[in-house]
Amino acid sequence: MKHRLLFIAILIGVLGATFVGGYFLGGRSQDSESLSTVASGTADYDHTHEETSESAEKTIWTCSMHPQIQLPEPGKCPICFMDLIPLKKDSSRASGVVNPRRLTLSPEARKLARVEVAPVERRAVETTLRLFGKVEYDERRLSSVTSWIAGRIDALYVDYLGADIKKGQAMAKLYSPELYAAQAELVYAISASKDLAGSGSRLVRETASATINAAREKLRLLGMTAGQIRHVERAGKPNEHVTIVARDTGVVIKKDVLEGAYVKAGSPIYTLADLSRVWVVLEAYESDLPNIQLGQTVRFTTRALPGEEFTGTVSYIDTAVNEKTRTVRVRLEVKNPGRHLKPGMLVTAQKRKSQENEKDVLVIPATAPLLTGKRAIVYVADPEAEGAYVGREVVLGPRAGDVYVVKNGVSEGEQIVVNGAFKIDSALQIQAKPSMMSPASDAPNVMMSVYEPSPAMTESLRALESSFDTLGKTVVGDDLEEQQQAFQEFYNALCAVDPTNLQDQAAVDWKELSVTLGNDAVLGGEAEARDEVNQLFADLKIHYTRLTNQFPLPPDTASTSGRAPQNFKQALGNVYLDYLGIPKALSHDQLEPAKQAASKTLAALGNVDGTPLSGMDAQHWAVWQADLEEALQGIASAPDLAAARTALEPASEALVRAIGELGALSPQPVFKLFCPMAFDNKGAIWLWSEADVLNPYFGEAMLKCGEVKGKVRDAVGRTLGNVPEVFKRQVGQLYNASLGLPAAMAAGSLDGVHQAGNATLKALHGVDMELVPRAGHADWMTAMGEMRSTLNTMVNANDIETARTALKPFTQALTSALDEFGVITDKPVFELFCPMAFDNAGATWLWNEENVLNPYFGEAMLKCGEVKRAIASGVTQ
Repeated sequence: MKHRLLFIAILIGVLGATFVGGYFLGGRSQDSESLSTVASGTADYDHTHEETSESAEKTIWTCSMHPQIQLPEPGKCPICFMDLIPLKKDSSRASGVVNPRRLTLSPEARKLARVEVAPVERRAVETTLRLFGKVEYDERRLSSVTSWIAGRIDALYVDYLGADIKKGQAMAKLYSPELYAAQAELVYAISASKDLAGSGSRLVRETASATINAAREKLRLLGMTAGQIRHVERAGKPNEHVTIVARDTGVVIKKDVLEGAYVKAGSPIYTLADLSRVWVVLEAYESDLPNIQLGQTVRFTTRALPGEEFTGTVSYIDTAVNEKTRTVRVRLEVKNPGRHLKPGMLVTAQKRKSQENEKDVLVIPATAPLLTGKRAIVYVADPEAEGAYVGREVVLGPRAGDVYVVKNGVSEGEQIVVNGAFKIDSALQIQAKPSMMSPASDAPNVMMSVYEPSPAMTESLRALESSFDTLGKTVVGDDLEEQQQAFQEFYNALCAVDPTNLQDQAAVDWKELSVTLGNDAVLGGEAEARDEVNQLFADLKIHYTRLTNQFPLPPDTASTSGRAPQNFKQALGNVYLDYLGIPKALSHDQLEPAKQAASKTLAALGNVDGTPLSGMDAQHWAVWQADLEEALQGIASAPDLAAARTALEPASEALVRAIGELGALSPQPVFKLFCPMAFDNKGAIWLWSEADVLNPYFGEAMLKCGEVKGKVRDAVGRTLGNVPEVFKRQVGQLYNASLGLPAAMAAGSLDGVHQAGNATLKALHGVDMELVPRAGHADWMTAMGEMRSTLNTMVNANDIETARTALKPFTQALTSALDEFGVITDKPVFELFCPMAFDNAGATWLWNEENVLNPYFGEAMLKCGEVKRAIASGVTQ
C-alpha cells in the first residue's frame, strides 16, 4: 500500500512539472507555431486550445515537398524522408461543397499572414509607361572628311575632337603627285588653247576647249572645289598642295590620321556629326509594346539637365527582341537646336495613354495579382464565410500606376486579397491544390460531377455550343480578324449564360469553368498570330469539353430525339473498340501497330451510317466524323511516333464528344484519361477501356503519367442485356473472398496469402458464366483466365514479393469484371492506388473500406496510397 501511494505521489509530481514546463514553453512558442501553419496549410487550427481527440482524427500528415503524400500519423516522407507536417482537412468539405482553390484561415492566422482585402473598382485610369534609354547620334547626319586621292597629309587645320566645323571650312593640306599632274594638264590645256585661238580651224578650237573642260572635270572628281580650280587657272601654274574642305556642318567626333601620314583614295580623315537633331533610343519590354505606336509623341528628361523636359517622336520600333534583355529598341527623333542633348546621356521617358471606355474599366491594386504572364491569380474573399479565400484566374490588361486593368475574372465590388496572397497560395501548394505554381490541370484528380441545367440555362448553352462550333471552323482559316471576332462572340455567348439557378457544388464548378473559358476567349480575341490562335483554341477546347461533360445538354426535342438509333450506336461502338488499339500501341512505343489500328478504325468509321440522325445530332456528327477521319488518316500515315501522338489528341477529342452525345454500344467501358504534361504541358486526353493509366503520349518513358477523369457520360450501352442478380451475387462472393489477399499482404503473411488465394480460386470456380448473355462470355473468359493464372501464382508463391507482383494483374482483371458485369455484395467496393509500387509505376487493389492498408509495401509503408474511386454495387443488407 505504501509503495502504491508513493508511486501515485511521484506520478502527480511528474505530471505537474510537465504541465508547468509546457505552459511556459508552449506560451512562448505559440505565435511562431501559428505563423508556420499559415504556410503549411494548417491555418484553420486554433493553437490557443488543446487539440481534442476529434480534431486529432481529422488531422493528416503530409510532406512539404511531396504534398501527394498524406498519412494519418506523423513520421518520415517515404519519398524524400523529410519530417511530415500536420495538415488539417479542408473545412470547406464539411458542407459538402468542394472548391479546390479555397482556403480558410482563422483570425489568428489572418493576423499573422497580414491578410488585407480591397474591393474591385471601376474607374478612369491612365496608363503610364516608364522607359529608359540614352541619346545617340542621328546616323543620317554623320559625315566623313575624306581624301579623294592618294597623298601625304602635310597639315591638319583641326587637330582636336569637338571642334565646330562649318561647311567649306579648310580641314587639311594634302600633297599628291597625281593631283599635281592633273593640275598641270589643266594649265597646259589652257596655254595650248590660247596658242590656237588665232587658228582658222573651228575643229581645232573646239578640241582645245573640250580638253580644258575634261581637265577641269578630272580635278573636280579628284576632290578639288570649283574655287580651287579657278585659282589654278588664274595662277597659271599647279599647286604643290591642295586644301581639303568640309562638305557639311558638324562637330568633329573622330580624327583618323596625324600630320605626315600617307593616305589612300577614300581614306577618312575626320568624322563629323550634326547635333541639331539627335536620336533617343529607349528599351521597351514586350509588355509595353501594345502602348507604343509610330508617330507618337513621348516626353523624356535627363539628370544632366534637371527641370527641363524634352519631346520626341517615335520613328522606329525594332523588328527583333534582344534575347538577353528581352527588350525592344524604340527610337525617337528629337530636335536639338541648342545642342543641350549630348550623345551618351541617359534619359527617362514617360508615355501616358488613357484607356478606352474609361468608365467601364475594372481595376485591382497592383499588389493583388500573382503574375504568371497575361493570366494571373488573385484571391477573392468569400462573402458568406469569414476568413475564406478562393483563388481565381484573371486576365490582366496594362498596369496603370498602382493598379492593373482586369479584362476578365472578377466583378465590381468583390473583395480581393491585396496583402498576404502569396502566403495563401503557398498554403494551397502544400495541400496539393491548384495555385500559381500548380494550375488546375496539375491538381490531384477529383471525379467530375454531372449536373442537369435548367431549361433557361439549356437554351443559352445551346447558343454557346453553336458559337463554339463556329469558332472551331474559323480557327482553321487564315483571317486573323475573323478569328478574333469568333473568340469575342464565344465570350459574349458565355456571358449570356445565366447560372443563378445553380446551387452549392454546381455553382462552384460553373464559376471555375466559366471564368477559365472566359479568360481563354478574351486572350483569343487579342491573339496576334496564327500559332497563338491555335494554342488558345486548344486550351479553350479542353476546358469547353469539361464544361459539356459536367453540364450536358439534354436532347433537343425540337430537332431530334437525342438518342441515336441502335445500329448507329453499335457501329460507333465498333469504332471505339478498334480505336483502343491506337493508344495501346503508342503506350508501348509501337508505330506500325498504331498505324494498323488507325487504318482498321478508319474502316469501322466508314461503316457508321449517320443518315438516320437529324437536326443538331446530324450537324454535330458531320463535324465529329470529319475531325475523326482526318486525325485517323494522320495516324495511319504518320512517319514517326511524334506525328502519330500529335494526331491522337484530335481523334480522341472527336470520339469522346460523339460517344458522349450520341451514345455507343460496346462491351468495354469508356474511360476518359488525361495527361497534363503532353505537348509542352498543354495536356491531352485519350480514351481507354479501364481506369489504369498507360500513357500513349510518352510511352515507356512516362508510362504511368496521367489521371482518370471518369467515365464518358452515358457512353456505354452494353450488348449484354440485363445481367442476372444471381450472377452478380456470385461475383460478390468472389470479391469478398479476394479481400483476404491484400489483407494478408499488408500484414506480410505468406501463409495468409496462400489461404486467401485458395478461397478466392474456389469462389472463382463458383461463378456460372452461362448465367450471362452469350455476348459477355468472351469478356468473362478473358477476365477469368487472368484471375485463375495470377491466383495460382499467389497460391504457389515461395515469398511475399512474388505474391505482390501477381496481385496487380489479378486486381485489374477483377476490376474490369466488376465494371462490366456488376456486383452485389454486403461490403463496399473501393479501388485504391499506390503510386510508388513497382518503381513508381503504380498499382491498384480492391478494398472494402477507405482506410489504406498497403499490400505492396506492407508494414514498411502501410499507409501509403489513396482511394481512387468507389465502384458502384448493389449492397445486400
